[in-house]
Amino acid sequence: MPLFIGLGAGVVVLVLIAVYALTRGTVSGTVPTVAPTIGTNTSAGGPPQSADAAAAVQGYLNAIATGDSATALAYAATPPDDAALLTDEMLAASNATAPISGIVVTPGSGTDHQDVQADYAIGDTPASATFGVSNVGGTWLLDDVAFALPLDLSAAEDLELSLNGVPLPSTSPVVFPGKYTVKTASGWYKLSGGTVTVDGNTASTGTSAVDLKLSSSGVSAIRKAAQAKLTACLKKKSLTPSGCGFGVFLPGNNKVRTSSIRWQVVSGSSAMKTLKPSLFGAGTATAKVSVKTRNDCYSTNGLRWRGFSSIHSVYATLDGGKVQVTFGA
Repeated sequence: MPLFIGLGAGVVVLVLIAVYALTRGTVSGTVPTVAPTIGTNTSAGGPPQSADAAAAVQGYLNAIATGDSATALAYAATPPDDAALLTDEMLAASNATAPISGIVVTPGSGTDHQDVQADYAIGDTPASATFGVSNVGGTWLLDDVAFALPLDLSAAEDLELSLNGVPLPSTSPVVFPGKYTVKTASGWYKLSGGTVTVDGNTASTGTSAVDLKLSSSGVSAIRKAAQAKLTACLKKKSLTPSGCGFGVFLPGNNKVRTSSIRWQVVSGSSAMKTLKPSLFGAGTATAKVSVKTRNDCYSTNGLRWRGFSSIHSVYATLDGGKVQVTFGA
């Protein structure tokens, strides 16, 4: 009984809005307390009229603490280019888990520009930031009212993400001061390192990267898809079934009788059910396996043939709620 050569394995691879009594801002030394309304006119029809820089910072932080995004934005010397997450909804979500409180501002000095220090709390976390404030036509306005989220989300950029429960429109958003948590809507992944506090310091201490791994549901989905793929491959009436990672050929001029082709697993029959996939990137995963297959067939001249081939890798793509699997070397 002639043996034929096995081909190399193929490629596998409600939100509750918490309203808190704000501590009236005080300043260090003998400088009077800066109350939310002192020196500030927030009447409808125009931006806040802040008589001094400290009052502008106080009014801005008060607006954030009370969930008033429109007033907070009105304190901007230059409106942010991206205001998608600078909303009452986002402030409510942040304040529900980590309210802004205990605001104390320290006036700076200067006639056209001042650096005003603000000390306050974001939930239980102390915060201290220096805000640049400019005199714009007699009104003091903040140089920056929104700040980059200090998270590197590149590992999860292809996933549907949310920030404090609000859909995240991009992986490089700007936000108001507060506490933020990024999550993924997909049950196939677990994301860690996605909680940060933004205090308003433009001199960032650095950006941390989120860590993305497969969840137990993601692993189960890949195993199920891999087993289904193997079952389908074994039914193929081909010596080299596409995407199956295994294959054989007949030597010389022998031609296979297609109807006679039979594939079966001779070792590693449970490998797909126990494989341990690792993320290669968002939406792709790979795993090593060892599955040996045997092929029995007849050639058109009546000779019987037997050959062996193996699967060594599983490659999975997770997209649109579906898992697609191919096998390979």
